[in-house]
Amino acid sequence: MNGLRAQWGNGVVLQSEELVRYVSPIAQAPAAPGVKTRYPNLDLLRLILSLEVVTLHVSWAWTFWHFNPPISPVPTFICLSGYLIPGSFEHSRGLGHFAWKRILRIGPPLICSFFLVLVLAGPSLVAPTIAYYLSAGLIDIKTGNGALWSLMVEEVLYAQHALVRILGKVWRPSVIVVLALLSLIAVWYLIESEQRRIPRAAFCFFAGNLAFLYRAQLLKISSIAYGLLATVLIITNSCIRMPAITAIALDGILCVVVVMLGCTLPQMRRPFPDISYGIYVYHFPFIGYWERFLGEQSWWTLPVVSISSALVSLSSWILIESPVLTWKDRPWFRTTSNPSDTKDKLGST
Repeated sequence: MNGLRAQWGNGVVLQSEELVRYVSPIAQAPAAPGVKTRYPNLDLLRLILSLEVVTLHVSWAWTFWHFNPPISPVPTFICLSGYLIPGSFEHSRGLGHFAWKRILRIGPPLICSFFLVLVLAGPSLVAPTIAYYLSAGLIDIKTGNGALWSLMVEEVLYAQHALVRILGKVWRPSVIVVLALLSLIAVWYLIESEQRRIPRAAFCFFAGNLAFLYRAQLLKISSIAYGLLATVLIITNSCIRMPAITAIALDGILCVVVVMLGCTLPQMRRPFPDISYGIYVYHFPFIGYWERFLGEQSWWTLPVVSISSALVSLSSWILIESPVLTWKDRPWFRTTSNPSDTKDKLGST
C-alpha cells in the first residue's frame, strides 16, 4: 500500500498508514499531545473478556463448579466502549457517518447470530431472540441467545453519546459525572432485580467516557501502578463483604483500571483477527446445542463451545466483517463536516 493516498471531505489527505486503520481496525482514540492513538492490547483484552463470558455462561448449568470472573466481562466491555466511542465520533465526518460505522460493526454479526439460532436452536426461538435483543432483555422470555441484551444497551448509549456531543458544551466532565451518579442511583433502586445490569452498564460506559476525557493524565501513570490497583480491587471485591452497590461502584472503577492497564502495558507488535465480538454473539446458541449431545454437566462443553465459537467467529471476520468494514468511508460521507469541529473540543484534551 506504499504511496496510497485518499482525499477526504475536509481536505485532509490520508496516507496508507492511516487507511490501514479502517481495513484492519485496532482500538484507538484521538491523540492528545504525546499520547498514542492505537492500542492493540485492547483487542487482546476484548478477546479475554469474550472468553470469560463463554466460561461464565457454560458454567451456569454446572453443579460441580461455577466460574466467578475476577474482572466482570460485560461491564468491562461497555467501559471499553465508553473509552473508544468518543474517538470514533471524533474520527467521523458527521452523525450519519458515525451511525454508519456503528451499523457496519454491529449489524452483520448480529444478523448472523439470528441465523445461528435458527440453525442450532430451531425457528421457534428466532422471534423470541429478536424480541429479547430489542428489549435489552426486559422481556423475560426463553431466548436462543441470552448474550444479546447488552448490544441494545450499548446502541442506546452510542445514540445518547452522539446526541450529547451534537449539543456541544453539554458533553463535559461534570455532566458525565452526574450521568454516572444517576446510573448508580438506578442500580441501587433495582439492586434486587436482574435488570440492575442495565444502569450498571451505563455507569461503566460513563466511567469510560471520563477516562477518555482525562486520558492524557491517566496514561502518565505506570502499568505497574494500574496492575497493583487492579489486584487490590479484585481481592477487595472477592474477600470483603460489602453492600452490593459499593461492590458495583468499585467494580466500575476496576473496569477503568483494566482498560488503562491495557493502554499502558507494552503494546503487541502484530494485530490479530478481531474475533472477540463474534465469540460474544455466537457462543450462546452453541451452548444449548452442545449440551444436548454432551450433557449439561460435562466439562467438555466448555472447550467444544469455545472452539466452535472461535472457528465461526474467525470465518465471520474473514468472510463478512472485515470486508464489510472496508465500506466505512464510502463517497457519500466525503463532504460531511465533523460535528466535533464546531462546538465540541472537549475530546481533544
